[in-house]
Amino acid sequence: MANEKSIEKKSIPVNIAEFILKYYFLWGMFFAVTLRFFKVYRSYYTLIGATAFFVLLYLITNRTLYLKEFLWGHKLLSFTACMCLLYQMFVLRLAFHTIARGLLLYILIFTGFLYGKKYKDSFGKVLHVATVPLAVTSIFGTIWWALWIFPLESISVDAAKFFYELPGRMVSVYVHPILAGFFMLFLVCIALFSGPFIKETGDAALDGKRRKIDTGIRLVMAFIGIAGVYSSLTRSAYLVLAVMLIIWATGNKNPLKRIRKQRKKAVKKSTSIAVTIATVIGVLAVLFVILYVTGVVEVIYNRFFGINWRDDPSYTFRMDTIGIAVRYIFKRGIGGFLFGIGAGKAYHILEIETWLIEKYKSLPAIDNSYSTMILEQGIFAFIMYFGESLYSFKKVLQMNYGEKTPQNNKPEWIYYLLLPLLTMTFIFDFQGWPGAYFVIMVLIGIDMSAVRGEDK
Repeated sequence: MANEKSIEKKSIPVNIAEFILKYYFLWGMFFAVTLRFFKVYRSYYTLIGATAFFVLLYLITNRTLYLKEFLWGHKLLSFTACMCLLYQMFVLRLAFHTIARGLLLYILIFTGFLYGKKYKDSFGKVLHVATVPLAVTSIFGTIWWALWIFPLESISVDAAKFFYELPGRMVSVYVHPILAGFFMLFLVCIALFSGPFIKETGDAALDGKRRKIDTGIRLVMAFIGIAGVYSSLTRSAYLVLAVMLIIWATGNKNPLKRIRKQRKKAVKKSTSIAVTIATVIGVLAVLFVILYVTGVVEVIYNRFFGINWRDDPSYTFRMDTIGIAVRYIFKRGIGGFLFGIGAGKAYHILEIETWLIEKYKSLPAIDNSYSTMILEQGIFAFIMYFGESLYSFKKVLQMNYGEKTPQNNKPEWIYYLLLPLLTMTFIFDFQGWPGAYFVIMVLIGIDMSAVRGEDK
């Protein structure tokens, strides 16, 4: 009896450690969001501390870090990380905090890799839990946006500044409306594309009810996320959301399509296509009428067509900074082209362009993560990052329109999350936003934990 009690006592800290490790993605994401919300100085140091805690706890619990598999299984990443850091340390002689900031990129990927090795099968459950705080931030953010108030003004001056300086756009706890749109889009994609919120039991009658409840939960969460995307008034989020909704409606993730497959109705393919097209058109027509009456259509229309794009600062600034980045890429020498100028340094190349400061009266970031990646980490890092976008696009097409639907406990549906988020980073620097930085890099790491050759 004494031995059983001692074993039980020893299992308590182990269970706590397992709980912390299992929900690393959840607490890490919101911890990273709060770093920007409170504007923590050099927040990457704090985020490195959080990742170090995860790695240490993982080592204590699992006794292995899969270092050999990670380093040799992903040689291009290992080579890029090593050469970039060595070049920036010994050739450019950058400060330690710049090196640490660049190292964070690879550490986050490594933690995602470790997480995927053990907790890949339970990742869907973790994401489902994450939808709750995401939905709460959407609801409160949308209410504050509708009432034109920001109760957290005394807590986060930075978030309040963006809320009042960008009138009519929701920021919630994410500080900037683009980031709010980013996380609300994440919520929608989890709701529509992840595994079942409620598991089936094998009982046909009971499972039928469970599927209906599961569909209801998905639609409610998706609606809350869509409301958040709408109130952020982020045009890129609108476009990406529209594409993802089309992918969901026309592909294997649509529950109506799965039901038709399960019933195996003997319907001609041409008839099935006609019914699908008619259904989609009918739903879109009803939806359009509702949105038109409520004024939503007018707001979205004005965001795209109620302005002169040539005079819109958000558009012209991005075009100007991308042009500067492209010209600078070929001016910094072969070393800088291959291995970058250091994390956080892309911002400084804008300071040289005095005409840019005079034109816009401010100096934000480059607002394109792909340009920032090639400038700060070099061509190899850019190729891998851009390649992840293309690979995610390829996998989404294969899974969504292929004959075989992947199992829900497999990692493939992660691409439904990666694709829209990576697309969103075309219009902002995720490197400067810890929450988005954490989500994207850890998701990439989880993807890398699987052997890609197995899912072809």
